[in-house]
Formats: sequence, C-alpha cells, structure tokens
Amino acid sequence: MDVRPDGIYVWAFMDFKRDTTDEWICTLRQVMNEYDTRNEHLRCLAYFSESALPTPYSTSQAISMLRDRPKSLSISAAMISENSLMFGVVRFAMQQAQRVDFIRLCKSEQEALAWLDERHTLFEANGQL
Repeated sequence: MDVRPDGIYVWAFMDFKRDTTDEWICTLRQVMNEYDTRNEHLRCLAYFSESALPTPYSTSQAISMLRDRPKSLSISAAMISENSLMFGVVRFAMQQAQRVDFIRLCKSEQEALAWLDERHTLFEANGQL
C-alpha cells in the first residue's frame, strides 16, 4: 500500500494468498476506522494484476469487510483490473453487501482518478457522501 501526495491510498494486488488478504483487510479496517473517526473522505485506488486470481477466502473476507465497514464512513474505491474474472468477483461481493455505490470498476487509471476526484469534490461540498 502507498499513499499518493493527494491522499489517495493505492493498493496493487499481485496475488490473493491468505497472508496477503489478511494484511490487506487488517490495514484497510484500521484506515477506515481512522478516517471515520476524523470524518474524512477515504479514497482508494486498487490495481489487480492479471495473476491476482480471487480465492474463496479472499472473497469471503472482502464481503465481510464490506458488510462490517462503519456506516458513517465516507469512502470511494476505484478498481482497475487486467483480469475480467476479478470484476465478476467484485460484482458478486458487491451484491452480498448493502450500499456499495462507493465502488467503481474502471477501465483506466485516468477514469479512476477522475471519478475519485469527482467524489472528493462532492464530499468537500457536503461534508459526507
């Protein structure tokens, strides 16, 4: 995980081994709680390499994280994948959770960053999403 100068958290996934998944979920839960406490807008950009194939474990952990996130959290997550299977799994996970309009599947980094900027402008104008 890296944080860009504009505050966007960037994750680059090369695999979904159990330890990779556990580290990602633990870190993301911590960051979500910090942003929720401070009432700030959490922006995430996730890259999935072609070799990053989802596992039943990673999928179940992602669904749990989506369901358990703080409901007052203002979050925007743009995802870019080289693997179309990943988008199918993300769509499945989104169907298992409620209110997931904060996730956008994007075809390019330019599209993802434009959407994250649009959401951040909306947050700054309203103080929430």
